[in-house]
Amino acid sequence: MSITETIKDIRSTKGWDIQTFSREILVSQKTITDWENNIGYPTHGQLLRIAKATGIPADELLASDHEYSEQLMADKKKLQWQGIIFTLMLMSGVILLGSAIFGFLATGEIFWIPAAIGAFLLADGSLLAKKYFERK
Repeated sequence: MSITETIKDIRSTKGWDIQTFSREILVSQKTITDWENNIGYPTHGQLLRIAKATGIPADELLASDHEYSEQLMADKKKLQWQGIIFTLMLMSGVILLGSAIFGFLATGEIFWIPAAIGAFLLADGSLLAKKYFERK
């Protein structure tokens, strides 16, 4: 049985309409409709909320769909790498921008290249961090 069929079964067993189920697991009604129509699948965090709301262990939900569980593990690894990358970007940006500021204070000269690269890394790292935490 696929995860989408499992979600439909859980919802019907509990007697929840899409609106009630979406409130229980903190996702939009469209998201649940998409899952039930095989357009996308729950993220790791969403799966845990489904397990908590329904009282069904996440392992049981995963056991129903081997392909989904493999995809979920791949997504989790990708998120871990994204977390490492955005952390490194933010740290590098702070170091470069800080060195440009301290260089200016010490010499009175503007260090444009480290300042520009540092600002870019901070901005890009911030966008990546936002995506990371939205996905999680």
